[in-house]
Amino acid sequence: MTSPFTFEDPMHLPWLARAALIVLLAHVVPFAPTYAQDARATRPLSGRVTEEGSGAPATQVQIVLGGVALGSTRDDGTYSVRIPNGAVTVTFRRIGFVRSDQAVAANVSTLDVVLRRDLLRLSEMVVTGQATGIERRNAATAIASVSAAELNRVPAPSVETMLAGRVPGAEISSNSGAPGGGNQVRLRGISTVIGAATPLYVVDGVIISDATIAPGVFAVTGSSANPVVGGRQDNASNRVADLDPNSIERIEVLKGATAASIYGSRANNGVVLITTKRGNLGKPAYTFTQRFGRPEVARTIGLRRFNSQADAIATFGPAVGALWKEGAFFDHEREVYGETPTSWESIMSVSGGSNDTRYFASGLLKDDGGIIANTGYRKQSLTVGLDQNISSKLTARVTTNLLGTKTGRGLTNNDNRGVALGQALARSPSFIDLRRNPDGSFPRNPAAQSNPLQTAALSKNDEVVYRAITSGNLTYNAFTRTRQDLRFIASGGVDFFNQRSNILTPPDLQFEPLDGLPGTAVRSNAQSLNMNLNVSAVHTYRSAGGGLQATTSIGHQYEQRGLSNSRVVAQNLIGGLDNIGRATAVSVAEDDSRTNDIGINAQEELLLLDQKLFLAAGFRADRSSNNSDPNQYYFFPRAQASYRFVSLPSIFDELKVRLATGRSGNQPQFGQKFTEFFGGNIAGLPTIEIGSGAQTADANLRPEIQREIETGLDLSMLKGRAALEFSYFDKQTDDLLVTATLPNSTGYGLRIFNGGSIQTRGYEAALKGFPIVTKSFEWNSTTTFSTINARVRSLPVPPFQAPGFGTTFGVFQIEAGKSLTQIVGNDSLPTGQGIVTQVGDANPDFRMGFSNSFRMGPFNLTSLFDWQQGGEVINLTRYLWDASRNGADCNDLAPLPNATNETICARRLRTFPRQTRNYIEDASFVKLRELTLTYDLPSALVRRAMSRAESARLTLSGRNLLIITDYTGLDPEVSNFGTQAVSRGFDVSPYPPSRSFWFSIDVRF
Repeated sequence: MTSPFTFEDPMHLPWLARAALIVLLAHVVPFAPTYAQDARATRPLSGRVTEEGSGAPATQVQIVLGGVALGSTRDDGTYSVRIPNGAVTVTFRRIGFVRSDQAVAANVSTLDVVLRRDLLRLSEMVVTGQATGIERRNAATAIASVSAAELNRVPAPSVETMLAGRVPGAEISSNSGAPGGGNQVRLRGISTVIGAATPLYVVDGVIISDATIAPGVFAVTGSSANPVVGGRQDNASNRVADLDPNSIERIEVLKGATAASIYGSRANNGVVLITTKRGNLGKPAYTFTQRFGRPEVARTIGLRRFNSQADAIATFGPAVGALWKEGAFFDHEREVYGETPTSWESIMSVSGGSNDTRYFASGLLKDDGGIIANTGYRKQSLTVGLDQNISSKLTARVTTNLLGTKTGRGLTNNDNRGVALGQALARSPSFIDLRRNPDGSFPRNPAAQSNPLQTAALSKNDEVVYRAITSGNLTYNAFTRTRQDLRFIASGGVDFFNQRSNILTPPDLQFEPLDGLPGTAVRSNAQSLNMNLNVSAVHTYRSAGGGLQATTSIGHQYEQRGLSNSRVVAQNLIGGLDNIGRATAVSVAEDDSRTNDIGINAQEELLLLDQKLFLAAGFRADRSSNNSDPNQYYFFPRAQASYRFVSLPSIFDELKVRLATGRSGNQPQFGQKFTEFFGGNIAGLPTIEIGSGAQTADANLRPEIQREIETGLDLSMLKGRAALEFSYFDKQTDDLLVTATLPNSTGYGLRIFNGGSIQTRGYEAALKGFPIVTKSFEWNSTTTFSTINARVRSLPVPPFQAPGFGTTFGVFQIEAGKSLTQIVGNDSLPTGQGIVTQVGDANPDFRMGFSNSFRMGPFNLTSLFDWQQGGEVINLTRYLWDASRNGADCNDLAPLPNATNETICARRLRTFPRQTRNYIEDASFVKLRELTLTYDLPSALVRRAMSRAESARLTLSGRNLLIITDYTGLDPEVSNFGTQAVSRGFDVSPYPPSRSFWFSIDVRF
């Protein structure tokens, strides 16, 4: 496709000129005299910043004047900056401490400051616009944030995994237990049916790709003849997993349109803002961390023990049953899922700098072993950040993150050829030894099409990614005065990655010769390039008495993203060579996409009544090449208000009430507005033809529009030691992207257009507190709660089913007036007549998280529990084991009445498929996500052992150590179809979950 406007298109330049002109006319001209004042000489200001109570030096404290950073404190808490002559107000700010505004008289050159701990982080800055922010105590929306200390307690496969249980209103679940990630994040429920379903991820201002690219496993497993549907079942990882959590300073989560509307037509699913670590003022400070760990399988299904040959014959037939031997039992699950390799991480970082130049660098080497042979995850990462004051008015910030990963995923998930490990295990008799023979070969599995031990040992499903993310920020401080300041900001960057996938199932695998083409190799190569540029102007005015602060911002955004992917499937490998050029049957597929977006935004923020009242209003307007009309702008307005009641009685400190409304969008996905053509030939002449089931699009295909209203209150108590946050939201998504089936006479199969509406409502709450705070003991506790429900308000088409396996097993059905996550399936009336009706709902009743930290002297114990109540999963893994009568409970008698001595699995099968509910199970669980115990070694001991070391810490930790659930599958958090808006909760022989144990040592030099 030829883009309607490219990066070189000058159309975006007039907007830059207009933005600059508007700001100059509105702000610069009325205050022109201040330029003369700005030219006056500056004077030095120095001193020391310490922590209240302990008197310890406060490091990494930012010194700010009128919104402009002047510098930061050194390792010993000292600082030295230059400020304008005359009386000014200087702000000292550090995350985790209450900011301190210090009035500095004209004759003062030395100032010592004491900072008080901000236990509830109310002084933390949260985002309000593309280039603006406000303290959390005044924020009018519920924005969740997670700090670096919370993220890096226990190693995890990906960044999203570390957020699970910490963010109210967020459902963060893994698609399987495979190494290297593969997660989906839902923020405030479902916002689409067939549109993009993942949040927007922004790293230091760069909009990065979270693409999930299918490697082509479906070519081996035959999960679907449709490569799109098959690719969804490939158990692929998502690319946010590439990021190095150790280089992240904090994460902010914009959960709804009220906050995320600043990102316009790509923000319906929320926005995750990631800020990386920056350099600190002072001499170079080094940190080194070494971790060693071990994974092990957390749950298995359990193989049936056959107590007699008659049972073996009844299950597998006479030929296989004849191989039964008294007392023989081989636990094939433990053989396949029983790997316990050593995992490790090595992390090194350095930080330092002067007032003008600050730097940070971090490197990571990581090797996570898998519980299945030939699976695992390796990562190498190098992050370098530089902050430079080019002049007194111009500052620059540049960060580059270079990443390399290699992932082995194995062959799991849905399969129609008996190839996937879980499905082969379900058919493998426990009385037959399938282990490797002394000569290195594997015995044939007489009861299935493959030997799962052989497949795990000899097959390969590897993915190699090389990635570079570079961000930049240039800030020009046109002028800075006590009463006002004007800044011009340019930010953006580039995200590029190359992903190569290599799948090999050699000819000597048991299943390979069955199709007459022994040996399969699949090669995939994908390249992605994302670029974005934001240009903003921000003017801030402060009244003389401090009762008013007005911040005006205007900006322009340009975004470009492209993805190309090619795949070669080669079968019948000559001589068994892993070479696609040596195959007799070769097929090739290629996809290429490119999207260009342009946006403009403006916002006004007012802080009034001694910072008690906050008002904000703004808009963003976007256009995109994904829309039918690439030149049409769509507007996304927003408005927010909050008020703080500060004079409260008794134990209460202050109460904030807030109200916000906003609109965001979800663009059509690339290619939805086009009809795809295929090449062909007639009598040797080249032709272009429409494929079977081809789609056509409406002439006015446009973004889905989400409107949200959020209201809530925040109550702080006990002199800043406890806080309650409560939010209610009501969001409605209109102009849904939907499809309609067309008559064959039209030449098309589907028409895609906008129509219909869904509504999502929910409550969120968080209770944070420090029940005990003394010099020797401290207890920090956070409890989160959320409940969310989504319903289909209207549909312009008859009810339809999302991707799945039909009503026999249960499928998600989209139907007006019903829950968006309803599961329909087969049922029987009392008369015996079969009907199709609702048999379940995947939406949980509620989710809660419990995080606790206990500090006693040099020891610190932290834990994180995650509780989901309700929701249902379609457990086809259980069905596969039942169908083979090979599960452990096929020996257990069903509950009474049971006159025929029927087993549990036999009872489920007897009424299936008339009763789909037999395999719809409650997905409730309680998981111990994290458990960590740290010990800070005595300083004297550390210095004796390492003369240059300043401190050292020992850590024992574990992830996913415990799961409490009645679910009989491997894991109630699962998705055979990967990242999907609706079709989650299908359990089809996934990669099993694992628990991991870690020992770490951290040393600071």
